[in-house]
Amino acid sequence: MLKSGAIFCTILLITVVAEEIPEKIKRGMENKDAKCNIALKSLAEALGQTYDIDSDDETEYMLQDLGEVLIEGKKKMETVTEAMEHVANDCHDRRYLLTHVGTESLQKALTSSKANVVANSAATVMWLSFDSFNRHDFKQSAIDRSILSVLQKYVSIPGASSERVVYFALGALGWLSHNPDMRLQLVTNEALGTLKTIIDVLDTFWYDMDTKQHAAFALGVLAEESITRTELNTTNAIPLLLSVVQHNGSDDAGRQDAVFALGHLARDSFMLNVISNEIQSMMGVLQVNPSEVVEDGVVPNTIHALAWLARETAFRSAITLHVSTGTTMKLLSESLTSNDFMRKHYSAMLLSWLAVDNDAVRTNMMQNGVGEGLVSLLELEGTGDESDLVRHGADTVGWLAHTQQHGRKLVELGVLPHLTEILVDKRQDGRQQAAAGAIGWIATSSREAILKSKDKSVKDIPSRLLNLIHSATKTNDNTLKRQADYAYCEVYRDEKTNNALYGPNNKPVQDTLSYCAATVPGWGLIKQQQQKQQVQQKQQQQPQRQTKNKQAA
Repeated sequence: MLKSGAIFCTILLITVVAEEIPEKIKRGMENKDAKCNIALKSLAEALGQTYDIDSDDETEYMLQDLGEVLIEGKKKMETVTEAMEHVANDCHDRRYLLTHVGTESLQKALTSSKANVVANSAATVMWLSFDSFNRHDFKQSAIDRSILSVLQKYVSIPGASSERVVYFALGALGWLSHNPDMRLQLVTNEALGTLKTIIDVLDTFWYDMDTKQHAAFALGVLAEESITRTELNTTNAIPLLLSVVQHNGSDDAGRQDAVFALGHLARDSFMLNVISNEIQSMMGVLQVNPSEVVEDGVVPNTIHALAWLARETAFRSAITLHVSTGTTMKLLSESLTSNDFMRKHYSAMLLSWLAVDNDAVRTNMMQNGVGEGLVSLLELEGTGDESDLVRHGADTVGWLAHTQQHGRKLVELGVLPHLTEILVDKRQDGRQQAAAGAIGWIATSSREAILKSKDKSVKDIPSRLLNLIHSATKTNDNTLKRQADYAYCEVYRDEKTNNALYGPNNKPVQDTLSYCAATVPGWGLIKQQQQKQQVQQKQQQQPQRQTKNKQAA
């Protein structure tokens, strides 16, 4: 089965807006790389003709010939459509491709009696639908109806060929539905039976998780419409989507597609309540004795499912209600030092999201040994699969340090030397950014612990952050520079600490503060707030001193 999940998961970041009017087609195919050239040569061979693919004219002739072959249906259609699908996948100038092949040709190919021809044609529509201008053209030809007809024809037929058709038809339907007009038409016309067909795929045992992932993806896009959410109120869509999130065979892209769909469904208050109830049943899986060895994968997969759901604020609130009870937090804490890598990874991921906006959960984490587990986790080298694991750990440290008492505790546990080592690692995998962010928040409560540390690596944090700033500036990594700027400036933010360590009006310190005022957004405002807090503290302390003086007198 084709693995296109990496592309599908980007849908989480897309907000669907009105489609643009098609642009004028430029002459010639742009950005033809080696992979595209190979696909074009394969298409030429399948057509049984000789074409100079380096020539714009010859390439156009070949694509026009392809369109005619699809309509006539006389050649070896399986070979031709397979080559066509590779061109649509590997050549990124998809607007150019559709213009010269034509929507009518694809419509005709979708009516073939051969399942593989239909599957290849549906796959071609799917790849071409990545382009918003193509979706406009497809809307004009009502190809979404053709794709839906194909899906409904094959959905109840077991077998590898049929499943391949369903897999690509669902993917095509999902991308076509990014066009608001097509999406609305697909869900408002009850006679089409769109939602029932997709749910049937989710609820049919013989479909593998890749196909169900595409079903979740299509359902998620359609759930942009309120009528979809209303229609799904009476179905078992939510348990089915949660099963995709939790299933042992799901990959990260599949889980993201399912969570994407659940996120849209949660916009409806009734559906959110249903999801919350399902989360409660999932939490029940975690209510086990943490000392038991879990070998069946149920606990790690449940933790991973919750980790993806916790990315959404509404789900995070529901999960938070349950994670602080029973043995769940203890289980997550002990999972950070587990020999089961996936269990460790998923627990770090879930904890990094749970710590985002709830101080009570942060306190619960620290009370259940999460701080100690994070120190152990950050000792890992961070190579290969460990990279994301260490990044999640550093993220969690940063969020915990939002609460100052937890920041101080993490310093006592020895987290700073590990974060410092991450700063000088040259691999661009997000860990440096997470470590810099964590140090910035720790500095709000523990500046002196950094500046007066006897550990040379910790004392060198400012200079290492400065090096990171210079490096990020050279590579135009604005996100990394912003985090490093914040951490570096936070170390020197407190005037009282600076004066005690370096004396008043120390020039290097003053230069640093000038840099921070010019670089860190809101620096002046934050400084004003701090000065205001200091004045308020002095005012509160003054009556206490007067009372003590009177008592002494």
